[in-house]
Parts: sequence; C-alpha cells; structure tokens
Amino acid sequence: LVVAVLWWRLTLRAAEHRFRLLEQLFHMEQRNREVQSRLVAMLSHELRTPTAIISSANQSLGLLLPQRNEETEVRLQRIRAAVARIVGLTEQFLLKDRVDQGALQLNWGEADPVALCASALMLLGEARIQFRPPPARMVWADGSMLQVAFENLLRNALKYADPDTPVWVDIEFKPKEWTFSVRNQGECISTDKVDDIFEPYTRANAQTDISGTGIGLYLVRRVAVHHHGLVALSCNTQQTVEFTLTLPYAISRGSSAVQA
Repeated sequence: LVVAVLWWRLTLRAAEHRFRLLEQLFHMEQRNREVQSRLVAMLSHELRTPTAIISSANQSLGLLLPQRNEETEVRLQRIRAAVARIVGLTEQFLLKDRVDQGALQLNWGEADPVALCASALMLLGEARIQFRPPPARMVWADGSMLQVAFENLLRNALKYADPDTPVWVDIEFKPKEWTFSVRNQGECISTDKVDDIFEPYTRANAQTDISGTGIGLYLVRRVAVHHHGLVALSCNTQQTVEFTLTLPYAISRGSSAVQA
C-alpha cells in the first residue's frame, strides 16, 4: 500500500510538472505569435508610404519625360512590377497573419470562378497561360479568397514551369463540386515532400534560385479548408505537375460569414 501511494504521488507530481511545462510553452508560443503579428503590421504600415511614393513618381516620370523610347518603357515597367511585387508580398504576409491568428472571416456570397480566373490572368499578363473558359456559373464562396488561391496557384506554376512552356488552366463544374486546376511542365516534386509543400515557408525541391516567400501554397490550402474543400498535387511520368483545388458548391446561403 505504501509503495502504491508513493507511486501515485510521483505520477501526480510528474503530471503536474508536464502540465506546467505545456502551459509555459503555450504562453511562449502565444507571445511569439503576438510579436510576429505586431511586426507584420508595423512592416506593412511602414511599406505603404514609400511604395505609394515610388508608384506616384513612376507615373509622373512617364508623363514628364519628353521622349519615351522602348528602353524607357522597359525601365518604367520594371519599377511598376517591383512596386506591385512589394504590395503583393505585404498583402500575403498580412493574410497569413490573419489565418494564423484565427481572425480570418469569410464574406460568403455569389462568386463567378470564371470571371475571377480571367481577372487573375489579366493581372499576371502572361502569354504562356492557356485558358478556355467554360460557361459561367455562380458558386457560393468568398470571391476575394478564391482570387487569392487562383493567383497563388498561377504564380507557382509560372515560376516552376520549364522555360517557354505553356501553363494550362481548367475550370470544371461537376454535379456536386467544381474544380480549378493548373498544370505545367517541370520538375516533379519528390513524394516525401508532397504533404510538406503546403506548409508555410516550404520551397519545392529547395530551389533557392527561384524567388518567393513559400507561403503561397499554404494560403491556397487554408482557402480550401475554410471553404470545406481541398487542394491536391499530382505529378506523372511526363513531368506534368498539376495542382487541383476542389470545392463544394455551397455550404449555407444563410451564413454571411464564418469565423475560422
């Protein structure tokens, strides 16, 4: 009986110690997230003013230059692209922070995936993308979040596709769900990294020579999860890499927002 009592007390103390340790780790993680959130908010705020100044100055230069030859146009376009890149990265980090903090609130409504895809293609302005739009069909979703997923999947395919090869985009409306798929020719992702590729700050096959933050596919997966869908990656022997976003048609028209 004495041995049993001693064992019980030792077990209880060990359990209390583990509980306190887990509690400390939880508070540390929570504090780190708060610090990261404040840092992201501060950086985005500080970047808005200089990027706005650069963009305005670039537009003014385009109007004030007496002669605008091809070389000048190329340089002005590079400035516009760089500013757009900074703004896009800032928005991605802010969105990731909202997702990590559990503060992402979806605005449900009718959305047209075909129109959203066309808008994303216009924004990217890439002649390599091949898209044959099907007849438009409205779905119940957060249109702005769908646009984020479309743009990130397209940017990812363009970055990792073999040079001078097309990128195929398809939208298919099925009886119970609809899919948005992006295919490109390129290096297949190793099977042991298929699951990890959707984690934040993960790069495909450690290709450090390609620019990127490593959070694009993470945001795509979060958009899919918040819409009760999924995103999958497949690769065949012909080195065709395909990402497929599959979403149901509707959850509830009575829901205007979902706290996730």
